[in-house]
Amino acid sequence: PVKPQDLAEAISRQLSGGGEPAPIRDTSARGQFEKVNRQIFDVEALMERVFDDKEFFCELVDLFRDDMPKNIAALKEALKEKDNLKLQHVAHTIKGSAGNFGAIGLQKTALSLEQASKSGDLRKAASLADAVEMEFEILKKELVKIRI
Repeated sequence: PVKPQDLAEAISRQLSGGGEPAPIRDTSARGQFEKVNRQIFDVEALMERVFDDKEFFCELVDLFRDDMPKNIAALKEALKEKDNLKLQHVAHTIKGSAGNFGAIGLQKTALSLEQASKSGDLRKAASLADAVEMEFEILKKELVKIRI
């Protein structure tokens, strides 16, 4: 995959006639990520995706933190209704959101949930839905460590 920063630098070089790219990043916030467990949240990958835009980064964190409980509630509803198709869809949505956000543990658990729902194993899916909720709680504790 193309990294946004690499693409921006290549475009900058082309527009400036091939010289050194103009500095377009403010990486000053990166030092504040030392305490974040990167196996749970790849904070630097997300910061890179937003070109080190601290305001946008914070906005994404807030949106993710506010949106995920709705997805978890939809998981529980799908399980209650024994709706495998809805369960697959919501698990897939969580997997994609978590992957784009850099929530590695949550993404992996959502992938397992998606696979269990595809195979029709509702018992395993119910257990994994609980694990998704637990991974989100763990992630929230990591998000508190971020000070921008």
